Amino acid sequence: MRQFLQSRFANTGVALAMARKQIRSSDTLPSLAGGNQGVVGTAFDYRLRYYWGVTPSGETVAGGGADVIAGSQWLKDPDSARRIQDLTQRFFDEMDSALDASPPMGRRLNSADEAKLAHYCCVLAMFEVLFRAGLTPYSPLVGPDAVTVIATMSSVTDLLALVNPAWVDDLCALSWRFYDTQAHLLDLPAVLNPTFEGSAAVGGADADLVLDRCLLELKTTVKPRVDGVWIHQLLGYALLDYSDLHRIDAIGVYLSRQGVLLRWSLPELLADLTGDTEPVDLLSLRQEFRAVVEGRRSRQI
Repeated sequence: MRQFLQSRFANTGVALAMARKQIRSSDTLPSLAGGNQGVVGTAFDYRLRYYWGVTPSGETVAGGGADVIAGSQWLKDPDSARRIQDLTQRFFDEMDSALDASPPMGRRLNSADEAKLAHYCCVLAMFEVLFRAGLTPYSPLVGPDAVTVIATMSSVTDLLALVNPAWVDDLCALSWRFYDTQAHLLDLPAVLNPTFEGSAAVGGADADLVLDRCLLELKTTVKPRVDGVWIHQLLGYALLDYSDLHRIDAIGVYLSRQGVLLRWSLPELLADLTGDTEPVDLLSLRQEFRAVVEGRRSRQI
């Protein structure tokens, strides 16, 4: 699939040059997360989506991460899984209640509510890292000791204590930068954490956001840059939408530390990437990509 995207859409130069020109004069918020920038980046994905809507916490990807902890091979007794499931459910219930009490959609929260939501989002991010990668050095929830510690926790407060206060400060700054630079987007219709018709065939691909038919990827990077791999990633998602359910007509990248939104019209971008002088037929491209995906899947089976 990567070979298909790189060869079929090889001419990324024009798109990248325009994007780099757009971000050249941007200023960057420094990271406060130290070695856990990935956690803050994932937490920002959650925080941003709350500007448009609330998905029940247990139904997020983070809910699957909580199940990873409860099913860990390092649990020492059968009751530990039950205690972890009870704790994480209380966390999700408490977060949902907080969101009901102070709805975050379409507005800038006050400092206390923003910090509280950021705190919750950091826990969601830690759970999501576990779901996607397992217990790894890239998450604060590392190894058998962490699982054992969580199994002995008696309150949601204990779970929230895993979050470094610097991450909360970092996430609040990123959230406010988004509101200050992009608040005009909040009235647009949004699909949160969308999946696609072809997602299951590639292991469950899910994107960050579809905003008014623009497929949007969120990047929290200290270095102000744009990468051709990101464009190919977004095109891969768009091509997995075989039946055009999301009616995607643009792709974009939001650089959260720079407060910059990069956006490309899909027909114009496809023409640039393929070098075709005639209009590119998106339906035909999806059929080509589907053949590649299904060929890969049949070989795996």
